[in-house]
Amino acid sequence: MTVNGQQVDLEVQVSNEGDYPERVMYYWAREFSSALPAGEGYSRLPRTLVVSIIDFMLFDCEEYHSFFRPLEVTRHTLLSDKMGFHFFELPKLPDDVSQENMLLLWLSLFKADTEEELEKIRALSETQ
Repeated sequence: MTVNGQQVDLEVQVSNEGDYPERVMYYWAREFSSALPAGEGYSRLPRTLVVSIIDFMLFDCEEYHSFFRPLEVTRHTLLSDKMGFHFFELPKLPDDVSQENMLLLWLSLFKADTEEELEKIRALSETQ
């Protein structure tokens, strides 16, 4: 899909099959390489992002959101802003979500197990 001139691939994954980072990079490469019509200059390639909502822990950190892009390993110089990977790890979401954080409200929808949890999220989102 295209959002604000950027290619966005939204992935939702429930189980960790052990090769998720490679899978995500493959999907990114497919999206990126298909975005340029023949004869166009490479500078016309759109920024291409993968947004992954995953129901397992992938990274050894406390933060529920991780963002990756290509950086030089010593100086951390950005190679290009045309590549980005967002990972949202549902098991790391806080239990209490406030109405001020719309992103957490949306992510909580994926984590909800009961009608009561969905109702609570709906009620919080209506106060926005």
